[in-house]
Amino acid sequence: MKRMKKIVLLAVLISTIAFGNDIQIPENVSSAFTKEFPGVANVNWKMEFDKYQAEFTRKNKTMTALFNTRGECIETATYIHQNELPDKTLEEIDWYYKNAQIISSRKAKNFQSNCYYRVIVETEEAFYFLKVDEEGDIIDTSVRYLSENAGRK
Repeated sequence: MKRMKKIVLLAVLISTIAFGNDIQIPENVSSAFTKEFPGVANVNWKMEFDKYQAEFTRKNKTMTALFNTRGECIETATYIHQNELPDKTLEEIDWYYKNAQIISSRKAKNFQSNCYYRVIVETEEAFYFLKVDEEGDIIDTSVRYLSENAGRK
């Protein structure tokens, strides 16, 4: 039961304010997506705070693309297996997040063509959303505490 609560919480956290395919995608965002990823079908749109996130499959890889309200693609990411992460990243996760489980890993690129990794790590008390540079150093972290442990340190 506890594991099921974590899975449900993770789904809510990842989708943030997700309305699935029922959200209205502005024409400029839709057009920008079609221009950037021609021929892609079966796109699942979500809202990520004030950004539009498209999840889709391209060349047998599951990807995401993040667009701002002006229709600019600000990040693309491809889901990867955790063994594709830099060794240093795996070592740092093991060091900072003892007994953690990697839930999701993606190789990402922003609009300036800077590459990095997005990794979600689960511990007993929280989910950690990590941004990792190409050398494997954790450069940004946000945390979402599990409701049953909220406020605990």
